[in-house]
Amino acid sequence: MSTILVADTISTESIYSTVCYEHVATTHGTNNFLVVSKAAVPAGPAQAPGDAAVFRISRIFPVFPVFLTGKNFPKGLPRTTLMSIKTLNSFFSDCVQGALSIFTGAMEIGMVVFFPEGTVICGLLAATAGLCSTLIDVFHSKPDPVAEELKILTQKIKELDKKVTERYKEMKLFITENKFSNDIIGEVSVLKNFLHDFLTEYTSDSLSNLAVAYEMNSPLDIAYTLMSLLSQRSTNPLIMAMEKNSSKVTFETWEKTIQTILSDLLVLESLCCGLLKNKKKYGTHRLLELVDEVTAGLKDLRSYYKIDQIGYWKEVNDWLGPWLLTENYRLTHSEKADAIKKKLESYLTSDSFYILVFNEAEWETDYYYHCVNYKDQVIGVWNQRGCNIIIYRSKKGNDMAQLEYDNSKREVKACMQEKLKKTGNLENITKTQLVDMKYVRPDGLICLVDESKDLEVRSVNCTGHQWGPGWWERVDIDSGDQHSVKTLVVGLP
Repeated sequence: MSTILVADTISTESIYSTVCYEHVATTHGTNNFLVVSKAAVPAGPAQAPGDAAVFRISRIFPVFPVFLTGKNFPKGLPRTTLMSIKTLNSFFSDCVQGALSIFTGAMEIGMVVFFPEGTVICGLLAATAGLCSTLIDVFHSKPDPVAEELKILTQKIKELDKKVTERYKEMKLFITENKFSNDIIGEVSVLKNFLHDFLTEYTSDSLSNLAVAYEMNSPLDIAYTLMSLLSQRSTNPLIMAMEKNSSKVTFETWEKTIQTILSDLLVLESLCCGLLKNKKKYGTHRLLELVDEVTAGLKDLRSYYKIDQIGYWKEVNDWLGPWLLTENYRLTHSEKADAIKKKLESYLTSDSFYILVFNEAEWETDYYYHCVNYKDQVIGVWNQRGCNIIIYRSKKGNDMAQLEYDNSKREVKACMQEKLKKTGNLENITKTQLVDMKYVRPDGLICLVDESKDLEVRSVNCTGHQWGPGWWERVDIDSGDQHSVKTLVVGLP
């Protein structure tokens, strides 16, 4: 007995939803039929229906068109196309490969990121789960060619869960509220265990057990409990932790934990909806709304604690000199720069930084810096214990467009090959050429340091920009018969 997919389309591309996996038990001669209804094709992912497991199936080639009549003819489908088992397996494979790509990517960061197209990703996971469930109902009597891909997908889900579990274990030192641990992490783990049982066994019994666990405490129920805990200052674990240790590490550790839980809940809801053929739209929709609410709340808390730490700059200023004058002066320039970087990374701020550490040097001859707002943006230690330290903070860099970074890079690189002329000391070169002739932007930091001073440069809190909040390069200054090499650092304002 051969197995044939019945679809209501003969087009080359179709959009399907999980609703279509609710098949009608029907036969035609010696063939089994799986009835699949086609969803309307949206103009783009953003317009996809919220309850649909939406993904694109390419290159569906009809074997031959056929008309079904009588009681076996699906209502509302005046024409169907019969698909060969080869095409059907390709259909399954596309689904599994799509989900596999999601979980493989998620392994890099330890969670599935649902933004900005949360509905589409939920839909793809639900569709894959729906196919897994269909395997039990339709293909239980014969080997399935997609089984190996499903095994790989199952393994990826388990590997991701292992990473998530390790993250939860790391949080035990932070979790002081048993209710959070039991009601949230514990309940998520229980539901995931039943899901893993099914993904391992692929039996009706394991699917029934998952259904019972889902009905007892669905991901949406757990999300409501999470919202309840986060809404009260006395039970919000992030706030409680920040009251004990108000640092960037504390905040981001809890932020990532909460985001991981939300990711877990969305994955569970998506897979369970597909596996259990749950047609209720409310669960997934409301869960996505709760994720948006929690994400907005975390953003507000981040802004609140940034304001709370607005005095960090004075603290760094008061700390830097005494820190250097103790045994730390024995550190290499590289070690000093790394230690200062670690200190700055502990603050929850949107400012980004350049750290410059170099030998004792003569102002205007060996080094010079220009900064319009230096009183608020530059901290330094000058010729102490054999070194100079400059810390520059960019207050706007993290909010500036990529074009601004590209322009700074282009301007600095243009100065590399003798564009700058020896016209007096470094102050004169900076003011008459770099500033007055607008070789580089003058509203942030412009700093020149002689190559003989063993400069070490570090940048901090400038995600996505490995050269920091601006650009820096070694530049040749034309001195006639001689060449003077300096490091030019340009920081955004």
